[in-house]
Amino acid sequence: MGEAWTFGLDPAELTGYLRERGLDLCEDLGIESCRERWWGARGARMRGYEFYRIARARVSPPPAEARSSPGTETRLE
Repeated sequence: MGEAWTFGLDPAELTGYLRERGLDLCEDLGIESCRERWWGARGARMRGYEFYRIARARVSPPPAEARSSPGTETRLE
């Protein structure tokens, strides 16, 4: 019964996974840290799946060699 897990990441592989997709990891929090941050002391009494994590990423800047030189920008019309 229920839905089968079809996707998951090993936290140790997260940075590489994101980097391959043009993203930089900003933050990777375990669920206990999230509870503490968002619910304070009440979070210490919360229970649930301890393997959940929350990650925040941003789009990586392009490599230096891929950036346009001044005056050579490409315009989309």
